[in-house]
Amino acid sequence: MSAVDGFKPEHILDIRNKVSKFDLTPINRYLSSAVKHNHSTMDLFVGVVDSVTENNIFGWAINLSNPAEKVELILVVDSKIVSSATTGISRPDVASAGYASQYTGFVMKLPNPTPKSFDVILVKTGLKLDRYQWKNDWHPTK
Repeated sequence: MSAVDGFKPEHILDIRNKVSKFDLTPINRYLSSAVKHNHSTMDLFVGVVDSVTENNIFGWAINLSNPAEKVELILVVDSKIVSSATTGISRPDVASAGYASQYTGFVMKLPNPTPKSFDVILVKTGLKLDRYQWKNDWHPTK
């Protein structure tokens, strides 16, 4: 390095001399262990319910940490699981929005009679999809 880079060679040499006087074994052991340790990634999901008809729920979901993974969802009405779905339907609009996969779409069957409210929940996390809760009086599209 040079003074142009912001470091004078004599300053770097002075730091190396001072550091060499310390026992860095504990730090080196820790760094070696940290490199060998298998770090897992956290799953991060995003998705939305696009539309609701009299019979179906349409939407998309993706695991941003593993975009190729299919996402499992359940439909809950009155605290009971009444339907389930897995992503895999082609959604080019999702990919064109910048997400890493277009196979993020899903369709879920609604029970008959159509419930007044329901939640679509990500199985892996237990979270409501986009915190979406639909009410029957919101007039689903036909």
